[in-house]
Amino acid sequence: MNKLFKNILSILLSLVPSLLFSQQEDYYQKNFVRNDNATYRESIQTVLLYKTGFELSPPIIKLKSDESLTLAFDDLDGDHKNYRYTIMHCDCFWNPSQLQQIEYINGFTEDDIDDFRISYNTTTRYMNYVLVFPNEDMRILKSGNYILKVFIGSPEDKNVVLTRRFMVFEPMVDLSVKINKAMDLDNRYTHQQVDLRITAINYTITDSYKDLHVFMMQNGRWDNILQNVQPRMITGNLYDYTMQQGLSFPGGNEFRHLDMKTLKYNTDRMKSIEYDGAAYHVYVMTDMPRNYGNYRFEEDINGRRLISVNYARDNYTEADYAWVHFLLPYQVPLADGSLYIAGGFCDWQYRPSNKMTYNFDLHAYEASIFLKQGYYNYAYVFLENGSKVGDATFIEGSFWETGNEYEVFVYHRGQGDYYDRLIGLGFVDNAQ
Repeated sequence: MNKLFKNILSILLSLVPSLLFSQQEDYYQKNFVRNDNATYRESIQTVLLYKTGFELSPPIIKLKSDESLTLAFDDLDGDHKNYRYTIMHCDCFWNPSQLQQIEYINGFTEDDIDDFRISYNTTTRYMNYVLVFPNEDMRILKSGNYILKVFIGSPEDKNVVLTRRFMVFEPMVDLSVKINKAMDLDNRYTHQQVDLRITAINYTITDSYKDLHVFMMQNGRWDNILQNVQPRMITGNLYDYTMQQGLSFPGGNEFRHLDMKTLKYNTDRMKSIEYDGAAYHVYVMTDMPRNYGNYRFEEDINGRRLISVNYARDNYTEADYAWVHFLLPYQVPLADGSLYIAGGFCDWQYRPSNKMTYNFDLHAYEASIFLKQGYYNYAYVFLENGSKVGDATFIEGSFWETGNEYEVFVYHRGQGDYYDRLIGLGFVDNAQ
């Protein structure tokens, strides 16, 4: 294959998804503000949202409690901006609810983010912003799904710099969640079955098929969440979701990891570290496909990331940034989809910044991603043309033994209500 032909083929392969699926690409335009985890300016990096005190936890808090959420993000412009925030209530499908802000907010409906610090002793200059909420200026009155919006000036779409999903729950029902082998014989050794029982002891559910909505999530992924799950059987106040073939997920594989808590020496998966006078470059050891062979256990943090620096006093302001270079050998380029490096660091979304390109000379896919120092889990995910659901088994393989974390959300809209309450929450880690 001569060089000219390789260049032409590479261009054509890159154009196919944009020509056939331009509507999907619109979703990732800067000004397309949506009720999802997203950033709308390139200068905004490393957005974190978690339950205060537990950086690896999902952004979920209990209604009428002392629990709070912590938002942290970097602005690589390096100067101070007057960022403000607001929140918006959504239904169980993340559409704006019928509630007015005064019905779910006690206090200010907008407020300033006034905790900011400049980076310290880093090659990449940035301003780090931190917000802890709800707080005395803004309290939440209703359970359910919420969108946090950070903006400059006013909360119009053109001024929004980031949006993040979070949830507030009120425990009204009891959940029992277990993970087993899939019932389907064809998937018994590759998939994991979610068995759920809901018990409503002192809570009335009139029409469960209409008013009760159950969602199931694996490892914090929104792209392949199971929505609007229906019970197999109802006996009194017991709602049984066990032994249903449709309630299964691919087991996948244990996540790959990168320890980048230091840039002074190579850690176990670093091949080399270079500094070009402007930025650090970290070259990860060559990865290989794992969609064959037997399952092998490996400790992971279920796809998450942890911002951390060895011996730092403040991880958020002393962590530097580096270009991280990945390489995955693959004999020929894929014509019916693209490969992405995915995980919690990109909110399990498929953006140009974490998309891989094919190198014909190396017969491999490669990507360079700008990341803040810390500990990362990641996986190679195949996204078929026209799809929004990534396939992590295509490269990584799938095994029923894999340790995964599952979350179950139970929403209810009772008689006379015009919003979805989050009345039940379940967590299970089958590796424990």
